[in-house]
Amino acid sequence: MIATPGALDNQKSGLFIHLDSSENIGQQLNQKLAQQLVKPDKNLAIISSNQEGQILGIPYLTVNDTLYLGSKKNSINETELQALAAELAIPTANFQKKFSEVTLLNAIKLQLLLALIQNKKIIYLNDFFDQLDTKEIQHLLMLLHQVAYNEHLEIYCYTNNIAIANSNYVDATF
Repeated sequence: MIATPGALDNQKSGLFIHLDSSENIGQQLNQKLAQQLVKPDKNLAIISSNQEGQILGIPYLTVNDTLYLGSKKNSINETELQALAAELAIPTANFQKKFSEVTLLNAIKLQLLLALIQNKKIIYLNDFFDQLDTKEIQHLLMLLHQVAYNEHLEIYCYTNNIAIANSNYVDATF
């Protein structure tokens, strides 16, 4: 299904693909990041990477410490955190590692977990698909689709890969 971004306003949750060239994707995500810095949207999360393709995290903190950063430790319900981690199929051993020590797929899931515990409702993902194998891509698309509906989220993935846009897990492409 091809749609324009404005046409998605009536659809409240789902997995949406923005198909474009790598150059345009980079420019668009940089614009979104700049907008977020100037006028933050508390409902928006952007999952991106650095120039080396690594998911951004705080280098000296463990994943667990990063999850609690910016919130009171008591405000995050440990049971809910564990349930979300299970829904995202995140191995618990990853919580004691640094972001640089986990696989790209698990780093994406951990950033998604962070967005969920921060109650973000709109999530943009950079084009990570070229860095994942076919099995990881299928797992990620299925997971993003499932989470979008279970948690009532709008998840927008940017990619230049037409095969991703044609996946059965995608609700709309623009």
